[in-house]
Amino acid sequence: QDDRAVRNLVRQAEGDGRHVLEIGPGKGAITEELLHSFDTVTAVEMDPHWAAYVRKKFDGKRVTVFQGDFLDFRFPSEIDTVVGNVPFGITTQILRCLLESTNWRSAALIV
Repeated sequence: QDDRAVRNLVRQAEGDGRHVLEIGPGKGAITEELLHSFDTVTAVEMDPHWAAYVRKKFDGKRVTVFQGDFLDFRFPSEIDTVVGNVPFGITTQILRCLLESTNWRSAALIV
């Protein structure tokens, strides 16, 4: 994990500092950095193992984890920023999904 890359990614997120959606938190490296800049983090993780891991790691913090396919996820209306390290195999599908949604204002993605 490159901490500098994670910090740079989060710095690129230009939301209002309130509610951010993270695509695929994995081990939670980006999630941890997002907590320094945002009031709440909503994370969507496909893998049940990693979803449980992130839930446990950030228990009691301002993180909500949804386990499931991001392509089926319904954006909460309060989300204005999207951040993530997008999986290569479904990059196009995720970008289409994001572009079809109107609930977010800013995105910072590693593709």
